[in-house]
Amino acid sequence: MSAFMRVMAEELLEITEGCRGSMHEPDEQELELAGITGTKLGNDFGTTVRERAVYEGYQEVVFSLRRTLYEESGSWKEEKLVSFNLTNLIALARIGAVKVLEETEDR
Repeated sequence: MSAFMRVMAEELLEITEGCRGSMHEPDEQELELAGITGTKLGNDFGTTVRERAVYEGYQEVVFSLRRTLYEESGSWKEEKLVSFNLTNLIALARIGAVKVLEETEDR
């Protein structure tokens, strides 16, 4: 796995820490979609949103996740925001899917 994919995996696990493994009802763990832009699959520009590409309709799909963390007292502690290129996230999911299939073949 490339260093880039490793960093993306670490960012994904960090922003979703404490969420259910199935990602069922992530809003209950204070995870929300903060924004999404683009209509094209591709990963030439990573998470860069280019105004001209948006206007001309060739912006790659980039989305951001926001996680608001609170103290036990209920007061605000910190907010995390991370952006992903959808195509890169699909690539990461494929790596995971291959591992799942390999593990289940042995059973």
